[in-house]
Amino acid sequence: MAKEQAQSGKGGKAKLITLLVVLMLLLAGGAVAATLFLTGAFKPQAQALTDPAAPTPAPPPPPAHYVSLDPPLILNFAYQGEIRFAQVSVAAMARSEATARAVEAHLPRIRNALIMLFSSKSFDALEAVVGKEAVRQEALLAIREILQEETRVPPVEALYFTNFVMQ
Repeated sequence: MAKEQAQSGKGGKAKLITLLVVLMLLLAGGAVAATLFLTGAFKPQAQALTDPAAPTPAPPPPPAHYVSLDPPLILNFAYQGEIRFAQVSVAAMARSEATARAVEAHLPRIRNALIMLFSSKSFDALEAVVGKEAVRQEALLAIREILQEETRVPPVEALYFTNFVMQ
């Protein structure tokens, strides 16, 4: 009888250890599963892509095409009884090759419009940053009007001064 109690004591300790190991493994597995669930790792990727409530990202814009309106525009101004000069380099940016080609095709008319526009401004107005920005916007509108009259291409998106020297 003493042997049976000794064997059942050893068997009881082994069962207790086995039970504790299994319990600890279950707890660890549950913790891992809960962490994955809460971080969204179980969410199917296909469902995330087709979710109608999710906003669809906008497609990237087409590549920009820059057209330099060379040679630089040379302007003269009467300022306080003296003749002043400005040299302005301009580049147009379009999102289609057709628009870029249209700018190049109508470059003489565009250059004329820009020279007339810049020459109509005072030296003081063009000296200030605000004045340069205002004339840049007016020049962009002038180019858009010319291209709209001459062609049916998308409009020029932006106009940039790549050089603006006044003396």
